[in-house]
Amino acid sequence: AASLERVITGSFDPNDKMVFPEGDLPHAEVLDGTRLDYVVRFQNTGNDVALNVRIEDEIDPLLDLATFEVVGASHAWEAMITGRSAVFRFDGIDLPDSSSDQLGSQGFVRYRIAPAAGVQVNDVITNTAEIFFDHNPPVVTNTVSTTVTDITTGMVPPERPMLRTWRTDASIVVRSTEPMFTIDLLDLSGRCISRIDANGRHGVDVPLERGARAPYLLVVRAPSGTRTVKSFP
Repeated sequence: AASLERVITGSFDPNDKMVFPEGDLPHAEVLDGTRLDYVVRFQNTGNDVALNVRIEDEIDPLLDLATFEVVGASHAWEAMITGRSAVFRFDGIDLPDSSSDQLGSQGFVRYRIAPAAGVQVNDVITNTAEIFFDHNPPVVTNTVSTTVTDITTGMVPPERPMLRTWRTDASIVVRSTEPMFTIDLLDLSGRCISRIDANGRHGVDVPLERGARAPYLLVVRAPSGTRTVKSFP
């Protein structure tokens, strides 16, 4: 069974942002030192090689900059923080365009950071990144948010399309009541292992290397803009 499921609504863009946990974060877990894990993914959807990529990420005031830690990236990187802006540079990345190399055109950076001291119940931590390919205008990602909650309030999750998944030795089986657009299989660092064009189908089998038991993230996008993220330990 999946141990995590998140539903995000917005227009589809291969340049996106994810946070774990997203949605509700019990205040008790904040007090226990839980950190937020952010992944910014980027893809060169232009028509030529991108020589350099830069990500500018404004850190929410409710996060503690002293705990900021980069924990993974797809390519060689440099990072600096100015004020509350984290800047990640991928100079000389020579990222191919998606039409010539779908998987090779993608990259990511992942970092971890703790909520600031004094964060209270009902505080909402939001984050959006801007991605620059060479000298082009920035691509703005979706906004992710985490709400600090009192677990005793028992919030009821909103209704959403039904998505069922299960894992076999050879594949992850995906069945949805809503047509599916694309399915991405990621490792836990955010690296895209494979992408499947679902073309509006309601059922897709995502192949796995036989016998592999590595943990995965599955990102399912629907034409409506709904994005569901599920984890498989």
